[in-house]
Amino acid sequence: MESRQPTPPAAANTLIYETINRRCAEQPSSSAVCAWDGEFTYGEIDRLSSVLAGEILALGVKPEDPVLVCLEKSRWVPVVMLAVWKAGACLVLLDATHPTTRLHM
Repeated sequence: MESRQPTPPAAANTLIYETINRRCAEQPSSSAVCAWDGEFTYGEIDRLSSVLAGEILALGVKPEDPVLVCLEKSRWVPVVMLAVWKAGACLVLLDATHPTTRLHM
């Protein structure tokens, strides 16, 4: 039996947050995130991430600045990721389960 390699999806010519923003506009009341600590609709993640993006910019973060994010897995991770992208910054997602000494490297 011959094994076939899966065909990769076609390349998209949009940024991921643009795709998410489009879905937020098209289906604001649809479920977007379902996690152990709760759920968010697309409308909620759009609103929450926009507010957080404003806070990130108010802190002086500039386009392409790295923003280090260290969170446990929860419904808030996609909100924070989207906020950093909306602010034009570069997301550096750190694993909260790693030892503190490793996170400070």
